Amino acid sequence: MLRSGDLVVTVAVKAAVHHLDMVLDLRRPGPRPEPLALARRLRWDELAGEPAPEDWPDDRWALVGTGRVPPGGGERRALGPAATRLPLLG
Repeated sequence: MLRSGDLVVTVAVKAAVHHLDMVLDLRRPGPRPEPLALARRLRWDELAGEPAPEDWPDDRWALVGTGRVPPGGGERRALGPAATRLPLLG
């Protein structure tokens, strides 16, 4: 059973990631930062088993964490063992 709080977070994460998909193609402004920050705090870091590097913006972590873009060599090194778990969401 999915708890209501988990459902709200899931919908927010899904909407923010799909918004990122659209703006990549359309070259338009991205989603507001709040859904991505919420997703980062509550899901992506948890799924990776450790937080993303502090200097990564939430939108970059969303794109790399969902497999929308591959991590660069430096990003892969910064993630360490967590890089083997990518993508975190499909």
